[in-house]
Amino acid sequence: MQTGQLLVARHARVTRPTDSWFDGQGDSTRIGVEGIGEAQRLAQYVEQNYTVNTIYASDLRRASDTARIVAETLALPLILSEELREIDYGYANGMEISEFLAKFPERHQGLYATRDMQYDYGSGESRQAGYERMRAFIDYIVAKHAGETIFIVGHLLTLALLLSGILEGKAESWWNCRMDTAALTEVLVSTDEARLMMFNHLPAFNSTKRAGL
Repeated sequence: MQTGQLLVARHARVTRPTDSWFDGQGDSTRIGVEGIGEAQRLAQYVEQNYTVNTIYASDLRRASDTARIVAETLALPLILSEELREIDYGYANGMEISEFLAKFPERHQGLYATRDMQYDYGSGESRQAGYERMRAFIDYIVAKHAGETIFIVGHLLTLALLLSGILEGKAESWWNCRMDTAALTEVLVSTDEARLMMFNHLPAFNSTKRAGL
């Protein structure tokens, strides 16, 4: 049974506050100056502490731009996939949360009922569907790269759903697995178990090298 490492990072900071917008599968937001700095710190930390074999990222620019900085630092090719995208919020993609709730007040209760996996923001993709999409793709690449170290850059909600499902056996606990921008989570994975080694770590420039496993 081969055990590999899954390194999961949320994309770096974008040019507008992500906690007040449904960026979703919209692709208009980019990482800004602060985000570039975050991505560089993440890249430096990963280079110092891991031997990465493969890098995957969502094809949305806020994730792919973050991952590209890491890939260039590690001199590795970058594989982009739409399977790693954020939840499809349907007509809420790119909408400010306050605007969404003003237009669709009937959607308010389900939005904050975090364990409602069938909530679909009125259109688009449910939390359950987003989790199943992410989980199927991660299971595929973990099997494809068995025993290797895989680095993945994705998005807030779909990464939280994924980590909750892998670590707790139920994606409904995703609220507890939300990550900060450019934060790193490390999971040891094999065919029949997953073990959390580090969660939501925020690297700093010239940070102390992490102790080996």
